[in-house]
Order: sequence, then structure tokens, then C-alpha cells
Amino acid sequence: MLITFPKIRQYKDIVAAVRRHASYQGKDEDGNPIYGQISEYPKLSFTGTVKLHGSNASVAFHPDGQVFIQSRNRILTVEEDNHGFARFIHEGVGLEKLRAFAEQTFGPPDESPLILYGEWCGGSIQRGVALAQLDRMWVIFAARRGAEEETSWLDVDGLEETGLEAHQIFSVNRFGRYAVTIDFERPELARNEMVALTLGVEARCPAGASFGVEGTGEGIVWRCVDPRFISSNFWFKTKGEAHSATKVRTLSPVDPEIIASREAFIDAALSPRRLEQGIEHLQELRLPLDKRSTGDFLRWVFNDVLSEESDTLAASGLDQKSLGAPLSRRARLWFMQRIGEAGEDQ
Repeated sequence: MLITFPKIRQYKDIVAAVRRHASYQGKDEDGNPIYGQISEYPKLSFTGTVKLHGSNASVAFHPDGQVFIQSRNRILTVEEDNHGFARFIHEGVGLEKLRAFAEQTFGPPDESPLILYGEWCGGSIQRGVALAQLDRMWVIFAARRGAEEETSWLDVDGLEETGLEAHQIFSVNRFGRYAVTIDFERPELARNEMVALTLGVEARCPAGASFGVEGTGEGIVWRCVDPRFISSNFWFKTKGEAHSATKVRTLSPVDPEIIASREAFIDAALSPRRLEQGIEHLQELRLPLDKRSTGDFLRWVFNDVLSEESDTLAASGLDQKSLGAPLSRRARLWFMQRIGEAGEDQ
């Protein structure tokens, strides 16, 4: 019954996805997609909202009346929780109040479940950001009906208030929106504008500032507003240097000359942020922070590097086989040092 929130990709991935989608010409008689050359790639408008540093959390209302509280990777209960989110939903706001808000805003579930996605943030959920100075809150940033990628996403741009602010449930739009137009014939032209906006969020978190606290923010999530490109396949994130999983301040693929060797690539790929995300993955799955979870940690890190840095890997003349052993050794060493220092993180 888990309907997960998709992985938000990077700018370089969206450039390729938009160009591929724009060149789609239908299917052949066997059902295979056909792509062809086009005279010019489109100019598309994107809207951005603050990317909050917390833990992905959602609530799914099903047509049969069942309700599932979810993290990114599993169904939650009060007994098997993730940073107390299920308990917050049951005891802090209550399912009936939340259901009433969801149905009033987006309509009741029909034949498909209605899912609200947000960031469970604040308090001790994450460290080193402005939100850590605030009480825990759930900030809704997306909603969908069903799981069909092209048609399921609902419009949340008009959602400024939830009516549940007294229960610590907010709309991400409360913290401001950003806009950028990207010419996919020359996508590099929009990069500097997005860098400036992203670094501004990192320097002063708009969400924290709206509640009167100063501190670091994470970045921006961008969604295309053109109806031809509304699926999450065309969403991307831009992060400041402090929260980037790769230690290079850029929104474009890393210059191959910068990462000209295996060790240099590993240095950049195994940033403190990516390694800590591996720890967060273990915590969400309620795996112990000890040697028993070493394999799970290493698999997550290796797969995330391949997913996020595949183009840089190829451009640097490296391959997956040659990278595996040295990357795992470096990540294992970090993990052993980390669990030696780990206290009670839940």
C-alpha cells in the first residue's frame, strides 16, 4: 500500500529529460517510443519552493476509508515510527481533522487514494539548520491522486494556508515562491540565476525567518508549470554547498578535468552530507547503527553515487567496476568512525 514520493533529480537530469520528452514522436507498431530531431527545444517556466531539511513524511487516504502514514520507505505506526511523525498525526492533529482538510482542499478519494506529502522537520530531526531552533512541524509541499505519474499530481500552488497551523501543519508556499524561465536550447543561461537564489536560501532560511529565527537553509525544489511537463519527471532540486551531496558548488555536471582520477571522484562523491544521508536511511528503516548495518549502509551510498553522479563518472573515464572497492573502503571507514561516536539518534 506504500505510495512513495519520487526521488527529486538534479538540473542536469532535467535538461536531458525535457529534451528527450520534447523529441518524442509517438510509438511504433510494437509499442516502442520513437524520438526524432526537432528544430528547437522549448522554453519552460518553473516555480520553486524552499527545500526544507527534515524527513519525508506523507499520509495516504484510501477510498475504502483506510489511512496509511508513510515515511519515504515504509508504512509508519505509533509503535514503528519515524521521528514521531505517526504519533503526531494521531495525537497532535488527529486523522479526522486532517481528512477534512484534505477532502476540502483536493476533493475526497474517488477510485484512487489521495496522498499528502510533506517534510517533517524542526527540533532534533535534522541538525545545523535554522529549523532546528523551532518546534517540529509538518510542511505540505505536494499532493497526488493515485500513482499514475503523468496524471496524478494535484495543483498545490494556491495552497497558502492549511487552517491547521495551530496544529503545526503548514503549506510550503507560506515561505515564498521563486520563478525562473529555462531555455532548453541553452540551459546553461539560467544557471547563474538559480545559483544566486539557492545560495540566498542557504544563507538565510526563509522558513526559519518567517518564524523569527535566523540560520542556514537547504535549497529550492523546482517544478515545471507547463501542462506538457507537469509530472515529477521534470522536477529538480538545487542545493547550497552545505547540503549538497557532492562537494562541488555547481548545478551543471562537474567538469571532467576537475575529477580526473578515481580518488578525486571519490573525494567529491563521498561528501559529509551524502554519508549522513546514508545514516538517515538506516534510521528510517529502524536498522541498528552498528556493524550489522554496514552492508546496508554501503549499498545505499554506492547506489546513490551511481544514481546522482553517473554522467560525471562516465565523463571522467571511470567505470562502476573500478570504483566499487575503493569507494566502499572509504565509506566503510567513515561508517566505523561514525558508529563509534553515535549516541541515541532516535
